[in-house]
Amino acid sequence: MKKMTLLLLALLLMGATAAKAQSEQKDFDDKYATELVKAGMAAPDFKMKTPDGKNFQFSKFAKDKTVVLDFWASWCPDCRKDAPEVVRLYEKYHPYGIEFVGISMDTDVEA
Repeated sequence: MKKMTLLLLALLLMGATAAKAQSEQKDFDDKYATELVKAGMAAPDFKMKTPDGKNFQFSKFAKDKTVVLDFWASWCPDCRKDAPEVVRLYEKYHPYGIEFVGISMDTDVEA
């Protein structure tokens, strides 16, 4: 029984050490992505085609609005996992005038 308790304690300590090491990993975006748009900043203007072939220009759409831009792709597991949360946020905040624009990074139109 004493060996089992020691083994469990050792496993718990190893798990806690691994979790601490993971939480202390440096975010390399801080070093390399210094010029990227940050939360609260105005997004740069861009143009693109909508899925139905219409022209979309962000600055015209976003004029005097608060807009959440969601960049995603069908091949991205985290994007698929987060999709229900984006829908929940849309349902919660769209009635207050917050707009949401989803931008697929897929290159395969069928995807």
